[in-house]
Amino acid sequence: MPTTVRQLFNQFDIVNFNQVKWNTPFKETKAGVYIVSTSDNSDKHFGISNQPIFDDQQIKFWISKLLNFQIDGISASAENLRKRLTDFWLPDESILYIGKAPKRKKGSGLSKRVTEYFSTIIGNSGPHSGGQWIKTLKNINSFTVYYGACDECGEIENKMLQFFMNNISKETLLNLHDKQLPLPFANIKYLSSKKHGFKNQRL
Repeated sequence: MPTTVRQLFNQFDIVNFNQVKWNTPFKETKAGVYIVSTSDNSDKHFGISNQPIFDDQQIKFWISKLLNFQIDGISASAENLRKRLTDFWLPDESILYIGKAPKRKKGSGLSKRVTEYFSTIIGNSGPHSGGQWIKTLKNINSFTVYYGACDECGEIENKMLQFFMNNISKETLLNLHDKQLPLPFANIKYLSSKKHGFKNQRL
């Protein structure tokens, strides 16, 4: 059964959470977790699509800035990159990414980390490149970021990812490239990495 944003927060007792549109600044200095969704309603799966809606310019830019970007040992092209990313798409899920934002000595918590996610250019190594696949999507500016403060945000993030993976539909799981690690589309790692076949996808 696909997981809603509210279900995921409530599962881990984060009752008070807020939301902003993608690339919208906000103020929250506490540590916590955040979720990027196609839906602007935390109880609904609005905005889902059978196939990812790619931004071809972003995909070409990603390839052009990396000299040795490979997929399964073959040079990345717009065609094989779109195909491999599509193999990780979950068509009935509205949640695209789950992340954590620890409290840092030289910066605030949630607002700082999410702003880093907004600003990191695809193909760069930082400051927040872990969920960079989301930058290939043309409809990214319609996405909603939900965030909630909590202690032990790393542990909560892992538990959220595990809950998400445990509850995807059988049909979706059957069609995924990596059936052992059915993470949200833009999450690449949970203990280990997805078997995506990418090499040198960042500077």
